[in-house]
Amino acid sequence: MNEQNTNTVSIHKELDPNKILVVDDIPMNLELMKIMFRDSNYELVFANNGSEGLEKAQQESPFLIISDIQMPGMSGFELCKRIKSDDQTKDAAVIFVTAHARSSRQVREGLEMGADEYISRPFERDELLARVNAVARLKRAELEAQQQAILVAQRNKELELLNELAVATTSSLDLQRILAFSMQKLFQIFNAEMIVILMPDESTQKLIVNIASAGAESIAIPVSVKPGLSSIDLSRRKLVASILTRIGNEHNYPFTIPHPDNLGLITTVPMVSKEEAIGAIAMIDRQPRQFAEVEWSQLISAVSIITVAIENAQLFSKVQNFNRRLERKVQERTRELAEEKDKVEAILSSIVDGVLVLDANNYLVTLNNAAQEMVGSDEESLIGRSITSEELVSPLWNCIRYLADNSEKIATASVDIPNINKPGSYLSIQAHSAKVQTDTGETIGMAIVLSDVTAIMEVERMKARFMAGVTHELKTPLAVIRLHTSNLAAYHDRLSQEKREQLLKAIQAQVKQLTSLVEDTLKLSRFDAGADSIERQSVNLSQLAGQLVDEMRLLAEEKEIALNLSASSPDIILNADPKKLKWLLNNLIDNAIKFTPAGGSVGVQLGLDMEGSKQSALIQVTDTGIGIPVDEYERLFDRFYRVDSAHTIPGTGLGLSIVKEIVTAYDGSITVANSPDGGSMFSVSLPL
Repeated sequence: MNEQNTNTVSIHKELDPNKILVVDDIPMNLELMKIMFRDSNYELVFANNGSEGLEKAQQESPFLIISDIQMPGMSGFELCKRIKSDDQTKDAAVIFVTAHARSSRQVREGLEMGADEYISRPFERDELLARVNAVARLKRAELEAQQQAILVAQRNKELELLNELAVATTSSLDLQRILAFSMQKLFQIFNAEMIVILMPDESTQKLIVNIASAGAESIAIPVSVKPGLSSIDLSRRKLVASILTRIGNEHNYPFTIPHPDNLGLITTVPMVSKEEAIGAIAMIDRQPRQFAEVEWSQLISAVSIITVAIENAQLFSKVQNFNRRLERKVQERTRELAEEKDKVEAILSSIVDGVLVLDANNYLVTLNNAAQEMVGSDEESLIGRSITSEELVSPLWNCIRYLADNSEKIATASVDIPNINKPGSYLSIQAHSAKVQTDTGETIGMAIVLSDVTAIMEVERMKARFMAGVTHELKTPLAVIRLHTSNLAAYHDRLSQEKREQLLKAIQAQVKQLTSLVEDTLKLSRFDAGADSIERQSVNLSQLAGQLVDEMRLLAEEKEIALNLSASSPDIILNADPKKLKWLLNNLIDNAIKFTPAGGSVGVQLGLDMEGSKQSALIQVTDTGIGIPVDEYERLFDRFYRVDSAHTIPGTGLGLSIVKEIVTAYDGSITVANSPDGGSMFSVSLPL
């Protein structure tokens, strides 16, 4: 109950329903009243004048005042007026007694002031008591009606507060706001000294004690309880008193704690949800409280409303915690997926082969950089598009569509596409497809790998050209040898000694040519297989070149060619394989001698060259031969390629290929140019 309503009810209770105040200035009349009420159930209080009557009315709180009208000082009318204007006495009934003739004016005036009855002397005892009893009944009925009206208003106010409690608690899901508002409303409804809401916290295994006292803010205190939360009854008043005493002793909070022995001051109601206690609400009063049935019903209703609101807030908190955990997991998983996506994209980007991924409806899901370059479009313009789009027209897209339509789980196709980096040339693409299927065999997409096999195909073509070249180069010497041996066998006796020797020398020359061809072929095969390792050691290039020039000078002199060597230093030291360095020099000098006519010259120059901060050995071989057309430079180092297509100059067509392989193995470089004096100039640079 609120304070205002309580005060109003207390005024009605102070009116004594058995006490009558008699006011008269004549003592004989007062004695007469004593005699008339002697055997009645009423208690009489007497006053000799109006002023004393007013004072006695305020002190004794009688339910009925019988007053004379004509009195010295304060008349009966004035007394009635004063009584009706005083909040403490205004509900008391008033009966006027007069010895004068009763006039309608006086009656009207008295009744307008609030009098309940008029009695004229003389009167009989029975008449007086009957009139008094009638007024008493009316007054009691009036007071009871007022009391009921006040109670109804009070109940309506309490119901209004309960409704406010229900609306406020159900409109919020914040547990602390619900607890604070609930305790505030319980204060307003029940006017308690202290409100306590006890709730177990399963996460911390502690009891959360929420306390609100008059004139102080609410607080929440975690308390450890023994033997444990699951085994205690929070609605036990002794337990509540013990917990509050413990809190007051340990924390020195500014509120009065009821002594455990004075349990009458504590009212507890469990908060029950789905037949399970989720806490308890306790009210502590200044005096022991006796609940009327209506009040108890209101308390149970308030507790039920608060219980539902707390349960909703707790469920909402659990949902929020679950959502936060789920959000963290989603964020972690999203980050992991992003990292995995980055890894996959990095892997796809680093793959030399083109990779495309299609979904079950042949829409592009992803493709790496190599695939974008091959199809000639970027990822943004292709992702999400169907490969059947009319805009995707090219031999490669036709190949991709062919694979997508193929019913086989794994399929392969080949296609040649224009090389955008080298106009006029083509890339050979080999496409492999694999359907992506679930455990149940459902196809959910396809992965297509586009491999650039141009280099492989070129190697295959080179092998074919190499074999054709070897076969071609073998045919001529073998045919000559077969012809000369047949002639020797058939005509040996008829041939002169000079002719036989001529045939034998021709056979020996062809055998030498075959031997050279086989040796050069084996060298290149070892280079191709990576089996010809380079054994580096300190080599004096000047001395090695000098020895080789001396050995080959006889060959040059036979053709009347001058062979000269010049070096910038007698000691040009290389970290190289002397055998392969000798092959390099021998092939360059031998090639120059072959293509230089009689009377010409071949020069070998050695020196040092600086390329940035690195020093290299420079070898230049020049001749005064037939020279090389500029458009032949690019193919000059191809195997079996010969500037002399008519094969009038002996050779295997492999010498310069061997030189190129050796230079490449040393991370060097070789160039060719026409010499200013006619002929050709080969320049080799080898790192020291």
